[in-house]
Amino acid sequence: MTGKATILLVDDDPAITEVLEPALTDAGYTVRTATDANQAFSVLAEDMVDVMVLDIQLPGISGLKLLKLIKEDPKTAGVAVLMLTLRKSESDKVTGLDTGADDYVAKPFSVKEVLARVGALIRRSRHAGQTARVLEAAGIRIDFDAFEVVVGKRKADLRPMEFALLARLMQHAGQVLTYRILSEALSEGSRIITSETLYAHVKNLRQKLGSAGDRIETIYGIGYKFKGD
Repeated sequence: MTGKATILLVDDDPAITEVLEPALTDAGYTVRTATDANQAFSVLAEDMVDVMVLDIQLPGISGLKLLKLIKEDPKTAGVAVLMLTLRKSESDKVTGLDTGADDYVAKPFSVKEVLARVGALIRRSRHAGQTARVLEAAGIRIDFDAFEVVVGKRKADLRPMEFALLARLMQHAGQVLTYRILSEALSEGSRIITSETLYAHVKNLRQKLGSAGDRIETIYGIGYKFKGD
């Protein structure tokens, strides 16, 4: 393994943590742990994580919901996710993979299998990371790796929430995203985004995008839509 990768283990079962944490540490990884979504968000806010080993059954915000939020946030979308599922829960596996999980291991699992799959995800993500992730539409260019937005030839200085909002809208260009969908996607931990707060973020985003801000259309009483080319 080149470099020391960081693994975030998210599981509320101490028996799982007591087995996997030392095994991952012995394999040469830096290991961070969390027992719920709020703790996971705290770790992601302060540390660069290569792989998240995520239990689907979590208290509070479910593992599937946490996965969805992580994959929708440009700051964490690149984190590879290995799900831990119950062996008979086929629906969780399918939903998790559809939501953006990279792989899964069913409980009860072999520690060797978990280590092998974590290693494979790290190799895959580091190889993929050599190519920048860029989204372009209507003269707006989002560089997710550089956390940069360029409108025409001008760089737009966006706050993290504005960046995430623009990315979400452009990724679903032509689709109406309701207030509820955007609120759930942008809310983080205990920070809840209301429709009033969302309106303020959209207003600021439009101003910073200049004339390109007109691409964000208000669908009154419903939500917002990004008008692509």
